[in-house]
Amino acid sequence: MAVAPLLSVRGLSVSYGGAALVEGVELDLMMGKTHGLVGESGSGKSVSAMAIMRLLEPKQFRVEAQRITFDGRELPSLGTHEMRRVRGAEISMIFQEPMTALNPVLPVGEQIVETLRVHQKLDRATARKRALEMLEWVRIPAADRRIDEYPHQLSGGMRQRVMIAIAIACQPKLLIADEPTTALDVTIQAQILELLHELQRELGMGILLITHDLGVVAGYADNVSVMYAGRIIESGTTSQIFEHALHPYTQGLLRSHPPVDRDVNELPTIPGTVPQPHERPNGCRFGPRCAHFRQICDRTDPRLMGFEARHRAACIRPKGYLFDGPLEVSDG
Repeated sequence: MAVAPLLSVRGLSVSYGGAALVEGVELDLMMGKTHGLVGESGSGKSVSAMAIMRLLEPKQFRVEAQRITFDGRELPSLGTHEMRRVRGAEISMIFQEPMTALNPVLPVGEQIVETLRVHQKLDRATARKRALEMLEWVRIPAADRRIDEYPHQLSGGMRQRVMIAIAIACQPKLLIADEPTTALDVTIQAQILELLHELQRELGMGILLITHDLGVVAGYADNVSVMYAGRIIESGTTSQIFEHALHPYTQGLLRSHPPVDRDVNELPTIPGTVPQPHERPNGCRFGPRCAHFRQICDRTDPRLMGFEARHRAACIRPKGYLFDGPLEVSDG
């Protein structure tokens, strides 16, 4: 009997002011596994996560989805108060910039205490003891002193650890980590990623890891979805993506990543930039930047096509395959 995904998203679309930011996003995340969501800035990764969490202002954003199921429940159908109980207790999120995500006028320990008191109804003394344990768990040195310090008194790496402590305080089933290593030096990045990996093993939680860096997901993700201009253009296991990338965009991302086994004078780049929502071209959205562009690409807007073992790509001429036109595939 197949195990149901912890999180299943089908047909997620988000628009703002009449412009489509995200279209038809699909992904499955299993309990205890990590799913990497990769793409350049502006591709729609963070907007997708915010839509799943129901953090987008409904008066400004239009969110539609065929299905967003978390742990057997349809998130869009939950009432506001029920969703608030889920958010923070069962689904937590680490935001991109801890200096702006953390409250600058509250000690970091108090911010963990607040989370515990809201979701677990602990008294203040018990919540503070638990907050200290959280800071020690994420390996903040001198946690008994740092618990009363303010965000500006901590380094970038320690602020990120505080964000993780807040996110895991209630031992969630799903952690959404949005660029958790941005603006950190390489050594601290590795420490943060390893910490998340260890916490995942201990708590058994699923992780949706959002990043622009394929190298970040290489050692930590089980599955990868690559986003471009608001759509997922390739998905598969990590080994499929890294060893048999099908979409020219994915191939370009891989080529532009510095190799670890040799020095290079110049890295290949993908020409151009991700188009703005109101400037997306007809046909294939990656066409204007693609080295394999053909006239048919201007006339055809490809959708995800199925290949071996659930490897999918949205390209009419993916590497190793030839098609006369796009093929639609079912979720299976």
